[in-house]
This record gives sequence, structure tokens and C-alpha cells, in this order.
Amino acid sequence: MSYTFEYDKKYFSKIEHLLPRLKYSIFPSKIIKWLKNFEYNEIDHILTLMLTFEFITYNELLMRFDDLLGSLMKNIPTNEGIIFIPYGKIGKSSTLITYPLTHNLKFKRRKNAIVEFDYEKIKVGKYKHVVFIDDFVGSGQSFCKEFSKDDTKKWIYNNNFKSITLLAPITMFEAKKYLESRFPKLTIKSEFRSKILCENDSPLKLLGNIQQIKDIILKYEKSFRYLPHGYSNSESFVSFSYGSPNNTLPIIWVDNDNWKSLFPRFEESKISEAREIKKEFAFFIGIYKKLGLNILENDGTDYTYKTRNSKSQNFKYSNKEHHSLIALLFLRKNHKMEDILICQLLGLTSQELEEIYKKAIKQKFFSKSRDLTIEGFNLIDSIVKNIRKENFRSETKERMLLKNILNLPKQFKGKT
Repeated sequence: MSYTFEYDKKYFSKIEHLLPRLKYSIFPSKIIKWLKNFEYNEIDHILTLMLTFEFITYNELLMRFDDLLGSLMKNIPTNEGIIFIPYGKIGKSSTLITYPLTHNLKFKRRKNAIVEFDYEKIKVGKYKHVVFIDDFVGSGQSFCKEFSKDDTKKWIYNNNFKSITLLAPITMFEAKKYLESRFPKLTIKSEFRSKILCENDSPLKLLGNIQQIKDIILKYEKSFRYLPHGYSNSESFVSFSYGSPNNTLPIIWVDNDNWKSLFPRFEESKISEAREIKKEFAFFIGIYKKLGLNILENDGTDYTYKTRNSKSQNFKYSNKEHHSLIALLFLRKNHKMEDILICQLLGLTSQELEEIYKKAIKQKFFSKSRDLTIEGFNLIDSIVKNIRKENFRSETKERMLLKNILNLPKQFKGKT
């Protein structure tokens, strides 16, 4: 399912204005690919919807934790200990946030605060308060499942804690109501969000037609594994730099043959996306310029080089397929750089460099022993000569100096 959305002038500024909202976390090209999931007459509604999207970077997550911890700790005497418990399975988002928690200054200064996964082993003693932590609470079901375990209930009530708190940067209002009705003694410290498609409380009611947006989302429900409104119909509209909750509208994070994601949820999609980003030419622009290998304006250019048999061959440069290959040839020929330094300079992994070598060997620019061949030498020479011709107006120290020369026109308004 891919519609022929064309990136025209009408949407140029709208997509540009969306980038700050997304914390410049993705390229405009990624937004354009995502918009191709929709029909052309739906784009305005979807871009309106995106004006309410919350993307939380790691630094912002730290900030939100800092605010919540400050609010929590100011009401707890310093002589009373606090146990922080990341609930849920190891590897889930609740366990990922232990790092920002334990590196927070407010936490570090609190000498009688600890983080514990296996809380049944804790010798409670001086610890009078227990805080369950997560990054996001969408439906409240995960917390309810953990808190309702017989062992957990027994541990909580036998130790007679002064306070029981759930702390999360974002909690959906529906989850708050659900948990407070189930556990009256529970305090929830969080920022609260309404369902994004809720007629009464959604910020969308100030921006666009909620019903039209609902209809568009429902139209594509067959593409989604979960309900079109997210897990448990949560209708959340938030993603973190490390992934999207399944409570968020699936139009954001689903990635399959029928749908391209904006902020993927699953590891396979995120890994694939990371590889694609590093294939983009923009990833190498800075280092290319520094090396004097500026071929930005030569995309699609044919370069002629000689083979070992003195035959002429053409190499057509494509910025998506050959930029890393050219960088590798240049660094090996002109700088004789070792592979480990090439990886560091170009920001590549050993596996990525291995793939580049395979392409270069296939095109006979390197031998199987990874020695630069005549073809490789000649291709780089051909590119460099071409670039020198193109750069006759390149910036140099001499050319940038102001010259005391007055240029007067020979004619003005047709008169000598």
C-alpha cells in the first residue's frame, strides 16, 4: 500500500515546521516516505495530527526524571529510605530507565535510596517508601499484573510502607483512573496525557477535524497487528528515542511490507533504519569536504578510468551506492590508512566496512587480498581531475581577500 504523494511546494514549509516538533530526530526524506502510506487528500489531516506528537529524546527523559524526582523527594524526610523498583521483565523499557535514574544528581545525593529488581531479597529496615518506575504507562495493565502478584502484595503490606508510588515521565489518563480505582493507596507521579483522538480532551480539537483523522486511521487498520488506536485502545501519541510504545497509534511505528514506519518499535526495524541512515550521502558530507573530495555536484557523473589491460571503463557515480566506496579508495590511495582508522573516521562498523570491500573487490578496485588495483588508482585519479576542473571557483585564502579594484561597466542603460 503506497500512494504517490509528491513532495511539492505546498508541503515544503509544513514538513520543515514539523522538524522541531520531532527534535530534528529524522530527515525530511523519512517523513516523505512515511507520508506515502496515505492518499494525497489525507496528507493535510495527518500533518495536523503530527503537530500534537511528542518525541522524547534521551536528554529530555533525564530532564523529566529530574523534575519528578524533585517533586517526589521533597515530601520524603531525608532520614527515610526509598526503594526504587523497575517492574516488569528484564529488558523492557522499565529496566532501561534505571541508568537515567541512578545517574540523576537528586538520586545520588540521597544516600538511603536504592534500586532493586529482586525486591523480595531486600532487608527493608530503614526503607519506608517504595517507588515503582517506568518510562511510560499506557493502559496500566503491566503495573496491575505486577502489583497483583501474591508475593508482591504480601511484601508490600507486610512491610507497612509509608508511601507506595508509581513514577513515570508520561502516564495516560485512562491508566491513571484504572490504577487508582484498583489501588487506592497508590500515588502516581507523572505527566498525564489524554487520548489523542478523544473528542473532549484532545489538543486536536483546537487544530483539526478529529473525526476525519479517526476515519483515516481506521481506513488502514488492516495494515496493523494491533488495533488502529494502539494497544488497549490507548490512543497515545508519544515515542522515545529508543522506540515507540505499542500504546501509541500504530501509524507511527508499524513497519512491514504494507506500511513504512516513522518511529519504529521493533529492533529489526530500528537496526535496518540505522543502516539506511548511514548509507545516506549526508552522513559523509563533512568528511568528504575536509578531504577535498567534494563530489556533491557530480551525482550521476561518468568517470573514465583505465584497466590493467589499458582498456577504458566508465564508472557512474551514484550518491546512494558509491559514496563510502569512493571514500575508502581515496583514504587507501592518498593516505594509506589502516582499516581500524577508516572505521573511526567514517563512523563505520567492521561489518559495514567488510560490505564496502566486497563491492570494491567485485568491481575490481581492490584485489581479494584488499590491495588497491590499477583500476582503483585510476578511478580516483579520474575523479580528482574532474573535481579540480569543477572547482575553479573554490574558496581559497587569496580569493577571499578584498581587492582594491574598482570595476566600472562600459555601458549603462544602453549608453556608453
